[in-house]
Amino acid sequence: MSSQRVPVWYRCSVWVPATAAAAGIVLLLVGILGLFFSEGDEPPAAESTASSSAESTTLAPTTTTTTTAALAEPDVDGFIIDMGEALRVGDEVFLLDRLHPAVLDRYGEEQCRTYVETLEIPDLVLEFRGVTGPEPWDWTLDDVTTPFAEAYAVTLYNSQAGGETELHLVLADDELRWFTDCGDPVG
Repeated sequence: MSSQRVPVWYRCSVWVPATAAAAGIVLLLVGILGLFFSEGDEPPAAESTASSSAESTTLAPTTTTTTTAALAEPDVDGFIIDMGEALRVGDEVFLLDRLHPAVLDRYGEEQCRTYVETLEIPDLVLEFRGVTGPEPWDWTLDDVTTPFAEAYAVTLYNSQAGGETELHLVLADDELRWFTDCGDPVG
């Protein structure tokens, strides 16, 4: 009597699908249980409204954005880390993309692009020390003031300044944006 061996591919074709099906059922049950026993068991957040002043050199009407989810606190420390790295390697795209629109309005995109192209400081050290806000802040530079209803005042160690400095950040398009002097105001 000869014994016939079952090929490996056949044995795998039986137990692999069965194992996958069992794992799928377990994941489905965990998901269903998660619906009933989730942490916090709080109702969804009601609609919230965030306001910020329009970015212009004169007082303008306040703009309002309505969202259905609660607004999360911005990651200021993460922004400082990213900005420090961008300044060290001369990442012009990050630096220009994260400038506040009010800076671009005041100085023009071309002048700001030219300015950020000069920013490559390989030995720069920026260390986040603390943040306050959001709170009102007036950006005054070159004899022009732009008020903001909600700004974050960031204290950080800046090796180029030789100590602690303060930097202001304002949310625009759901991202933290920074401010600088790109040169001479346009118009």
